[in-house]
Amino acid sequence: MPRVQITVARVVGWCFALLIGMALVFATSMRPPWPLNVTPRVAATETPSVWDAEARTLNGAVSQIVCNVNERGCSPAAPSVDTRQIALPPYCPADVPTNGYTAHNGVETTTSSADPSTIASNVQPAAPSEAIAATPSEPPSSSVKVALLRNADVVTRINTTQKVIAFTFDFDMTPTMLDRLRTGRVKAWYDPEVLKVLETERVPSTIFVAGLAAVAYPDLLYSLAQNPLYEIGNHSNRHFAFAPRCYTLPSIADREDKDEVDAAQQNIRKAAEVTPQYFRFPGGCYESKDVEIITQMGLTIVQWDVVSSDAFNPNWAVIMRRVIAQARPGSIVLFHLGGPNAPQTANALKVLIPFFKEQGYTFVTISQLLQLQS
Repeated sequence: MPRVQITVARVVGWCFALLIGMALVFATSMRPPWPLNVTPRVAATETPSVWDAEARTLNGAVSQIVCNVNERGCSPAAPSVDTRQIALPPYCPADVPTNGYTAHNGVETTTSSADPSTIASNVQPAAPSEAIAATPSEPPSSSVKVALLRNADVVTRINTTQKVIAFTFDFDMTPTMLDRLRTGRVKAWYDPEVLKVLETERVPSTIFVAGLAAVAYPDLLYSLAQNPLYEIGNHSNRHFAFAPRCYTLPSIADREDKDEVDAAQQNIRKAAEVTPQYFRFPGGCYESKDVEIITQMGLTIVQWDVVSSDAFNPNWAVIMRRVIAQARPGSIVLFHLGGPNAPQTANALKVLIPFFKEQGYTFVTISQLLQLQS
């Protein structure tokens, strides 16, 4: 009897040991290949075309500038991560964010509430009509995008080997935006930090002003016009499109072109005591007839070849990467003057300006750029 008990005990012990061994083997096979207290790094989807262009590799250069900017405390939003790991989503006009609003056939309708966490803390989310005021990322893919690079009467860049670049800023204002500003529903339609960065870094710039912006901010416009860093251009009076199907912007007929541009000239002249020599189409939309009418008025039409994508963009790093990927000697870059419709322009400039300076670029106004071409 004792011998049987001993044998049973041994069998039970062997079985127990076997079970423990199997459990250990199973647990080992299921263990992840990284330490349990460390999150695995997932590589972001890269867009090869962004990095293929000559002299646009960001190895070290932008990362170092980001570090420098952080050290001098001028870009609290700048992360310490390698900016090359930030993915660039493909552009799609239908995906342009509008802060929760859209418009159909000129009627503004709410589609969803905006996320306040994605808007700069010192501005308010855009309201319906304001959300469509700023120029979205790129001109729409329709017939109204007339020969942006083919029309000799439309300046988009100059051909030069000199490292010069023109930063331009649209100062939009629609009638509804003006009403919301005057009734106190919106604090401001521009970001003073954008101007502070430009003036601190001594960057000459051309600002295309809507006539209603001059009406809303006459003192500001006068100070800009008197500052030798800035040059003032005409951006129409009400920021209405000069061609149909231009995003959600209301459009005007060809017969209204002259009155629209003249009204802006008068409003800008009254506030700034300067007469613009350059004109930019709202939304980048126009037709050949519009070009003919405006050039006959004695204005030079200036568009762009580099889209910053700062409109409605909550990510300064995406703005930075798009500009660096597209820019070349003689480029004209499209930005907005900040505010609810472009909340991260200032932060992007805090990195872009040192970057281009480090690359040997000189910043110029449109007048200075065109002088190089002539």
